[in-house]
Amino acid sequence: GLSTQLWMLFVARALAGILSSATLPTAMAYISDSTSHDQRSGGMGIIGAAQGIGMVLGPGIGGWLAAQSLQLPFFVAAGFSALILVFIAAFFPESLPRSARRHGQKVQGVNLGELWQGLLGPIGILLFLAFLLNFALANFEGIFGLYAQQRFNYGPREVGLVLMAIGIVSAIVQGALTGPFT
Repeated sequence: GLSTQLWMLFVARALAGILSSATLPTAMAYISDSTSHDQRSGGMGIIGAAQGIGMVLGPGIGGWLAAQSLQLPFFVAAGFSALILVFIAAFFPESLPRSARRHGQKVQGVNLGELWQGLLGPIGILLFLAFLLNFALANFEGIFGLYAQQRFNYGPREVGLVLMAIGIVSAIVQGALTGPFT
């Protein structure tokens, strides 16, 4: 929201990506630590549902706010993030009980041989496909607004609505069709 140069946007986006990359694994670890084995898949489903809601509401709200000011969505998102940080610090208990915590043990490093073995093994193609999917989606989200503005003269509100519609279709496919088709 405070960027005045293109390089500032790139730095801010890179920093946002780096800092937010641990969000989903941390949420999954919290669910794993704080639920029983029988309830764990339901907890993971709630994370997926919350992510889906964010994919639907985020572009719609962001597009509506950007119609007022292009900086406004960034400041609103920062405000919500700060509010959630305070909420988590105040109300979320430690997920791992004291009896399950390890004290005085060193954290083991990553075994690169095992990593390469996993990447080159049977699951490697699935990891590669997941990377391609995420890479393509990130590029689509990054350039769609520019394309829609150039080709269809769309503004922030229309781009947000299109992305919101894509999020709704994606949530329906993931929630209702993936299970039966699988």
